[in-house]
Amino acid sequence: MNAQNQQGYEYAPIGGVTGSVGLDDVWSLRGQVVFGVHPGREVLQVGLLSTELVYNVDIVEWVPFFGAGVDAMGLWSSGASHVEAAFHGVVGVDYLLSPEYVLGIDVRAIVIPELGDSDSLDPVYVTATLRFEWLFDW
Repeated sequence: MNAQNQQGYEYAPIGGVTGSVGLDDVWSLRGQVVFGVHPGREVLQVGLLSTELVYNVDIVEWVPFFGAGVDAMGLWSSGASHVEAAFHGVVGVDYLLSPEYVLGIDVRAIVIPELGDSDSLDPVYVTATLRFEWLFDW
């Protein structure tokens, strides 16, 4: 049996690409493009275009972080599609494998205000991400 939310959509993996630039020693500006497909009674496709400001608590090899951002969220289901404005909070931790490679995990709670009165979708979309990053200097 597959895990489903209350609307009948199955929880599913998502994929994406993220870019980040360090503004100083502790602040980073990140952008990401994410896409996911949730099967269920109907198929729900979700696309996210996000930007976020993140504060990094640098503790040598372990780097906890938290931040907030804004999103454009595309939703496609049963021939209907629409784009919603959203905002999110993020919390996570990175482990520095070496000066060039990072293994990280984060959780984002994405709030979609316009879906607050909807019976078909939750107004909060939660993602958990496991990342492998390559760091480089320009």
